[in-house]
Amino acid sequence: MLAKHFSLRNLDLAEDVVQATLMDALRVWRTHGVPDNPTAWVRRVAKNKLLDVLRHDRMATSHASRIGKNELSMEAIDDLFLDSEIADSQLRMMFVCCSPQLADEDRIALALKTLCGFGTEEIARALLITSEAAKKRLQRAKALLAEADVSLELPEPTELERRLAGVHRILYLLFNEGYLSTSNDDSIRRELCDEAIRLTTLLADHPRYGRPSSDALLALMLFHASRFDSRIDEAGRIVLLGDQDRTTWDQAMIDLAVTRLDRSARGTVISRYHLEAGIAYEHCRATSLATTNWDAVIQLYDALIGSGVTAILQLNRVIAIAERDGPTAGLKAIRDDCLESTLAQHHLLHATIAELHRRAGDVDLAMEAIDRALACSPSPAERQILLTKRQALQQATS
Repeated sequence: MLAKHFSLRNLDLAEDVVQATLMDALRVWRTHGVPDNPTAWVRRVAKNKLLDVLRHDRMATSHASRIGKNELSMEAIDDLFLDSEIADSQLRMMFVCCSPQLADEDRIALALKTLCGFGTEEIARALLITSEAAKKRLQRAKALLAEADVSLELPEPTELERRLAGVHRILYLLFNEGYLSTSNDDSIRRELCDEAIRLTTLLADHPRYGRPSSDALLALMLFHASRFDSRIDEAGRIVLLGDQDRTTWDQAMIDLAVTRLDRSARGTVISRYHLEAGIAYEHCRATSLATTNWDAVIQLYDALIGSGVTAILQLNRVIAIAERDGPTAGLKAIRDDCLESTLAQHHLLHATIAELHRRAGDVDLAMEAIDRALACSPSPAERQILLTKRQALQQATS
């Protein structure tokens, strides 16, 4: 929203205004309490700071080249903070961040930072890269956008199609970070999931750039969100799928997800989100883990692998094989498919190996794998799960 008027050459200036506003919120709300309408408070303060930048003589001189020739009028500034403009600006900036002038991973990193509020560590975990690599991608993306002076207007329809996949991935990663937080003491950050659902709904329902794949992505999010109340126990710990109380799943949200999945069937293209939503649907319609249609789930994972699947989804396929065919089959699938992937140093791989060894009755190998998983720096919530499982293994051997 601010970058549209400061231009992408001044992205840091727009970020400064936002950062200063949030710092004010932390300071003022700590003393006076959270206002009745926090969003309105943030908008008002951000608007005032924007006016300060434009009016203050010293700032105007300092940022003359950054602000540009056309100083904003009061009416234009007011328009910036309308709900409709904010909504359009968020989507517009997602498409801008997905400019073909940037490498795929650079544009994703930039969007996660500037639009989703991810820190460098969160970006690194989301993309399965190091923090240093994430930092370099952000620096490179900002420099390239500034040098190219990329337009902030929505692209033409043909260009839109090229960028839509990147926008989908940003929203997908935003939801995933909320669904299983990697940097927060909370196991679930529902505000991130709610924001991802809101923006994906806005995208799917937009007359210009709504597509079947957008509905499929929304269906996937809704299927997962329907299980929120059963994913966390009273102590705030994650409850795994097989242990969840399925009577607490939000059936109304599942029905809405099914409606979106049905709507996504229009057209001839099947995206990865269609396939993943199909998997989530199978889980949501099963009455228990044992009654899940694992044949259908594995077939959908096989289709995902054929279209170029991420390492995490490949590991999920292994888990499905283990549920259908037993732990020995799952361990063989890991040896065949996962040990040489980018997951080799990821805690989820070793946690899965530990669980399969436990089911196979090999407690010693399970303990070794748990320790490897703990050494891979999992999130606080996942670390607690691993420690609980390790304690159970120790009790089994004593």
